[in-house]
Amino acid sequence: MEESTLKTISSQTTAPRGFRTIEKAEMEALVKSNEEEDPNIIIVDVRTPDEITSSGPISQRAIQMQIPTGFQHDNEDFESAFNHPKPVVNESQILVFSCHSGVRF
Repeated sequence: MEESTLKTISSQTTAPRGFRTIEKAEMEALVKSNEEEDPNIIIVDVRTPDEITSSGPISQRAIQMQIPTGFQHDNEDFESAFNHPKPVVNESQILVFSCHSGVRF
């Protein structure tokens, strides 16, 4: 992933309720774990296709969806819409939403 992309990802200073903002080093570690197929790390890239083309993918295993409400789909609709099985998120997993400027929530 490009250096500038990581800086942008962690630029938000105030996270919405129920979320927390992470720093660049933590994001890098999560991306590495995700790429090593750690089932407890789920990265959702909510950037537009143009943003992804411009700065590159965050992780080859990241789920790409422009709106995080995609998790409201049932399993079959989720897989059809996002070409990825719907993750089953539990307390042992980390769900990371990433966007271009950190303000899409």
